[in-house]
Amino acid sequence: MFVCNRGVYNPKDRPCYDYRHLIREQEKKAYQMHFEDNFILKNDTQNASAAYSDHTLFFLDSSGFVTSYNGDINRFLPEGMNNPIGMHFLELIGVDSPSIETMAEIVKELIRCDRSSHRIHLKNKHKETSSFSASIASLRDGEYNVSGFAMQIVPSPNMDDEQVVDMISEIRDYAIFRLDSEGNVKNWNKGAKRIKGYLAEEIVGKNFSVFYTEEDRQAGLPSLLLERAKNLGSANTTGWRLRKDGREFWGNVTITAIHDVAGAVIGFSKVTRDLTEERSVELAMKELHRQLLSKTRDVEEFTFAASHDLLSPAHSIISVTDLLRKTLGEKLGAEDRYYFQAIEDSAGRIIQMLKSLLDHLKLDGKSIKEYCNLEEIVEFVKMDLRVQILDSKAVITCEKLPKVLGYASFLYQLFQNLLSNALKFHQKDGIPDIQIKSVEKDTSWLLSVSDNGIGIPEKDSEKIFTLFQRLHSESSYAGSGIGLATCRKIVALHGGEVWIESQLGHGTTVFFTLPK
Repeated sequence: MFVCNRGVYNPKDRPCYDYRHLIREQEKKAYQMHFEDNFILKNDTQNASAAYSDHTLFFLDSSGFVTSYNGDINRFLPEGMNNPIGMHFLELIGVDSPSIETMAEIVKELIRCDRSSHRIHLKNKHKETSSFSASIASLRDGEYNVSGFAMQIVPSPNMDDEQVVDMISEIRDYAIFRLDSEGNVKNWNKGAKRIKGYLAEEIVGKNFSVFYTEEDRQAGLPSLLLERAKNLGSANTTGWRLRKDGREFWGNVTITAIHDVAGAVIGFSKVTRDLTEERSVELAMKELHRQLLSKTRDVEEFTFAASHDLLSPAHSIISVTDLLRKTLGEKLGAEDRYYFQAIEDSAGRIIQMLKSLLDHLKLDGKSIKEYCNLEEIVEFVKMDLRVQILDSKAVITCEKLPKVLGYASFLYQLFQNLLSNALKFHQKDGIPDIQIKSVEKDTSWLLSVSDNGIGIPEKDSEKIFTLFQRLHSESSYAGSGIGLATCRKIVALHGGEVWIESQLGHGTTVFFTLPK
C-alpha cells in the first residue's frame, strides 16, 4: 500500500499505476502536459498557482477507478464521500450507483474515443452546489496500450445546463437519453438510435410513452415510472417495448431523477438495454427444460411399469424352481441342487433390484412436509437393523440431532441406507464404529454419518451416487447399487446437498445438508 498526495490506494484491490512523478512535475512549475496528444493541461507561469488551486487532476486505472489525485477536492467532493481513492470516476461526476455493465461500457467507449468531456453539477459536503467541467483522456504505455486515464475537473460557473456534452453519447449497446420533467425526449445517443430505430430529429421533443405498448400506455405505466423515479430517485422495470417500426423488443429500463440546485426535479435520465436475445435464449432454455422434464417423466413412468411387471415373472421363477425341486426330490444330484440354488439366487437379486428401483422412483416429493425428529428416526432405523448391529458388534454413537421440516418416510430411508452401508462395508475382523453428528449453520443443518470401514477411492467419490454403479462384486458385498443414488435424491428433495470424504482403508464420512 502506498500514499499518493493525501490518497491511499491498495494495489490488492485494483491494478495501480504510479503517476506520482507527473504530480511532482506539476507542483514544481507551470506546464503544458500532453497525454498522447489527446489531453492537454495548459497554464502560464504568471497564473500557475491560481490554476493549480482551480482544478483537480485525477489518475484512474484502466477500469476507471481512482488511484491518486492532485488538488483541492473539498470544493466538489460529493456529499457522503470522504476519500475518492478506489471510487469509480462515474461516482465522482454525480452518477448515482452506476452498474458494473454501465462502468464497463463507458470505459470501453473511452478507450475507443481516447477522450471525452462532461459538464456537471455537484453538491459538496456543505450542501453547496457548483458547476464543473470534467475532461478525461486515456494514458497509453510504450506499446500504445491503454494503461489508465487522466481526469481533470475545473470550475465552470457560467455553464448552461443545455450545453451538456455527454460522454456516453457514443455508446451503442444502451439507449441513453434525457427527458424533461414531463417525460419529453431532450437528447439522443447512438445506442438509442440502434435500439429504438428513431433518428434524433424524429424523436427529440416527443414523449417517451411512444416506446411503450398500447397495453402499458392504457395502464399508465410511463407516468407511474416517472412518479416513482421522482419520489424514490429511480425506477426500474423490464418488459416489452416498441421500436419505430412497431416491432417489440424485451428491454430493461432504468429512469433516474435529475435535480436542480434547489433539489427540485427538472428532468430524468433514461437507460434502456435491449435484452431480446437474452430473453430468447432464456425462453429456449425453459422450453428445453420442459421437454427434458416431460421425457424424464415418460422414462420414469415406463421404468416404473416395467419394474412392476417384471416382479411377477421373477417371483414365478422362484416358485417354479422350488416346485421342481420338491417334485424331483431324491432324483436330484448335488450338481442339480447347485444349479437350482443358483437360479433362485439370481431371481432373488432381480427382485431386490426391482424393489429398490421402485422405491427410488417413488421419491417424488408430492407428499406434505412435516417436522421430523431425526433422533427418533435414527432410533427406528437402529431397531430395524438390530440383527446386523448385533452380528457385527457395531458401536453407533449419535449426537443430539435436530428437528427438520421434511418427509419422514424418506428421511427414514436416507438413514437406513447410510447405516446399512456403514455396517456392510466394515473392515474384516474389525468392529464397526459409526458416528452420527450434526452442526448448525446459518440456514441449514450439516449432518454426517462416519464409519471406520474399508473406505472409497477418491476417483469414485461421484461414481457411487450413480444408479447401479457398484465398486465391489456381488460375491464380496451384496446390494443393488441404488442406495446412495436414492440418498442423493432424498437430500435434493429436501433442498440440500450430499457428498463424501473418504480415505481408502480408513473409513468414510457422508455429509449432507438439510434446511432448517
